[in-house]
Amino acid sequence: MSPVDLNDTAKGRVKGMVELRQIVNDLIEYQLEDYPQEAIEAKQQELNTAYDAFTQKYGLINSRGNEKAFSEDSSYYLLCSLENIDEDGNLESKADIFTKRTIRPERHVTHVDTPSEALAVSIGERGKVDIPFMAELLGKADDFEAVTGELTGVIFRDPMAPEAPELGWQTADEYLSGNVRDKLRIARLAAQTDPQYTVNVAALEKAQPKDLEASEIEVRLGATWIDPKYIQQFMEETFETPFYLRRAIEVKFSTITAEWQISGKSSTGRHDVAAYVTYGTDRANAYKILEHTLNLKDARIYDTIEDAEGNKKISEASFSDSEIIMPGGHLTVEQLTALLNTIPLEITFVDVHNINRFFNEGSKDFKRPAMAIDREVFSCHPPKVETKVRRIIEEFRAGTLDEVPIWMEKNGKCMLVRYIAVRDTQNNYLGTLELVQDMDFAKEHFSSKKKE
Repeated sequence: MSPVDLNDTAKGRVKGMVELRQIVNDLIEYQLEDYPQEAIEAKQQELNTAYDAFTQKYGLINSRGNEKAFSEDSSYYLLCSLENIDEDGNLESKADIFTKRTIRPERHVTHVDTPSEALAVSIGERGKVDIPFMAELLGKADDFEAVTGELTGVIFRDPMAPEAPELGWQTADEYLSGNVRDKLRIARLAAQTDPQYTVNVAALEKAQPKDLEASEIEVRLGATWIDPKYIQQFMEETFETPFYLRRAIEVKFSTITAEWQISGKSSTGRHDVAAYVTYGTDRANAYKILEHTLNLKDARIYDTIEDAEGNKKISEASFSDSEIIMPGGHLTVEQLTALLNTIPLEITFVDVHNINRFFNEGSKDFKRPAMAIDREVFSCHPPKVETKVRRIIEEFRAGTLDEVPIWMEKNGKCMLVRYIAVRDTQNNYLGTLELVQDMDFAKEHFSSKKKE
């Protein structure tokens, strides 16, 4: 991890929140370990004092400045929970942890009366069937059979486990799931030499799934459990891959990245009718399309055309993925375009080189001609405005500003123009977002409220 340069204010914010983090963690530990009430109250008072001092100097923990300084820390959102915030971002009250016990102390079970209770505790605390632990809970430290005997049919011993009698036990849910056909075969072999596994055989026989007919089995290209050799066979038979190229064009699957790859996609010449005409195109042959399909990507072909007025349009017919994958989900190009055009804002994005890259469509108070795309943003503004826009973008680039709101009247309307710096997760400048919004609706709303 590379070091981050912080100014003095940001350093103060970070130090203050680190102190709060430590106090909160201590307070949580005090409650979990059931410290005396006096110790907990003293720690709560310490938290109150530290919180009040911090917010007096740097504002609410949920404020933008504190978020920017500390959001990379995994505990930031824990600190945010110290504040009850209203819809407008104002503090409603401090969280209960300042004045109350919010965590019950951890209670360890030391004794149970039945093997079923011992199993429940073992699963809850150990996450597995721990026979020695269960025997201790029952007060039968070395009597493992007393535990396992009463849980027959509830827990099962895996025949593949080590010889020790206390090892290899699983719950019925775990043992009677997964590849139960292989488990049944192994259990039958084990039962031939050890009768204790007959119960495994009987339970697994009941758990066997119904055999499917061939017509009930549906396999989709891209399923990661399919052996690549079958995809290879399908590809060669469908595309009629020449014999001399079958070693060069090979289907591979990476278990690490779960990604399919077809090597030698361009080995076949354009004279290959199946690859370039029947199942593919000049710009994306059949092997490339198959690779995209295996990776569950929707392959489309687009052409850029010009209309009579010289405006560029994209017609479905360059090779592109129709679905855009983002951290928050995925959208097709059509969905994303419609979404951006539906937002009641005029949207402009200017990249890091000051070039117009995107305008959404629809009626606009600030006209954005299509010919302005891929041109410098300053060429789209009158001289008086250009100077201001240059200054804003340079401050965005330098990191001294993040947003500039500008109110104005245009064509008798009240307009809000917002310039917002677009940055990546490392706070690197990527470009500028311009949003234009007609605010007359707000004036009308509040005017009607006053009349009421």
